[in-house]
Amino acid sequence: AMAPRPAPPPRPVAAAPGAPARAPARSLAGLVAEKWPLFALAAASALVTFLVQRRTGAVAPVDVFPLGRRLGNAVFAYWRYLGKSLWPTGLSPHYPYGSGAEVGMAAVAAAALLLVTVVALGLVRKRPYLAVGWLWYLGMLLPVIGLVQVGGQAYADRYTYLPVIGLALAAVWGVGDLVARSRPARVAAATAALAALAALALLTARQVPRWRDTRTLFTYTLAIEPGNRFAHHWLGVALLQAGDTAEAVPHLEQALSLPPGYEAGLRRALAANPADLEARRLLAATLAREGRVEEAIGEYEEILARSPGDLDALINIAWIRATHEEAGHRSGAEAVRLAERARALSPEPEAVIYSTLAAAYAEADRLPEAIAAGERAVALARAEGQTAEARRYAQQLASYRAGRPFHFGP
Repeated sequence: AMAPRPAPPPRPVAAAPGAPARAPARSLAGLVAEKWPLFALAAASALVTFLVQRRTGAVAPVDVFPLGRRLGNAVFAYWRYLGKSLWPTGLSPHYPYGSGAEVGMAAVAAAALLLVTVVALGLVRKRPYLAVGWLWYLGMLLPVIGLVQVGGQAYADRYTYLPVIGLALAAVWGVGDLVARSRPARVAAATAALAALAALALLTARQVPRWRDTRTLFTYTLAIEPGNRFAHHWLGVALLQAGDTAEAVPHLEQALSLPPGYEAGLRRALAANPADLEARRLLAATLAREGRVEEAIGEYEEILARSPGDLDALINIAWIRATHEEAGHRSGAEAVRLAERARALSPEPEAVIYSTLAAAYAEADRLPEAIAAGERAVALARAEGQTAEARRYAQQLASYRAGRPFHFGP
């Protein structure tokens, strides 16, 4: 009897025309190992960033932001970032660190993060894009979520630029699966996407003008969050630079959490750190507002001794010497010297400098030069869209054209 022939080996089944070839299965260890250069680059970048921020004093110590408080803020920040991405309103350049979330609410936020993660991983075979997108979002936010606190912000819009790519990936692929078999559903999805883009474009068009200059930006910031000390500080600095000392002082006091006129706190701050020019500037402005003019000028002169090119100090002394209501505090020659020095040091023409220079020339009885400088101040303010300033400078210019200097109390 003849032995039976062995059965031929099965032929490989050819893939259907146009179907993508399936990649061979890879182990998790192999997938991680092949990406070690990327992990190394990420670790090096994180280390360099941490060292630079710590050297500049931006890394907050644990006694200022305890670990428990950081963890509570971090789990809430994940949901805040998600909310701002889906509904981008009330955006701010600085979100101050609050008093901290309650333990119960922080536990709920953490449980919600864990639940979404478990669901995404549970659907990894049927809907792998959900796990990829969600883990992308969680992982890319982790270095900036506040476990290592840099600065005083609780969270920051700029940190979402890359993490939200993961959310977009999950959303686009998910919607694509839902509407793949229905033409009306695909049309509806495309229409909704266009409507969302149009709404985001409108919101962007409204947001961009708020970044026109420091004063506009932080006036808007205080409108949405009146107690923001960061915004009070920078708005006060901008007002000082514009010569609006009386309006600047309350904002700077708010920034330092000082009650109005609380001079002792400023002097303690300067005793601890005499090189703190902003505290000295606030003290000078406070003294001027209280009528202690020569003391105020002394503080501005101390600023100039430490920083000879400080335009704000030059302008403020020149303005007082040119416009003070009491003749004993005025000196046209000194005002001209300081205002001309500010003009020479300024990297570009500024309306407030030319306004101060015009007042100084007028006090020194150099009216033709005062009129020319005043006209330049008005033109520069109008070119920058500073309507209120242009109106004020025009009123001062009217005095020079009438042959009179402009005198104004501190």
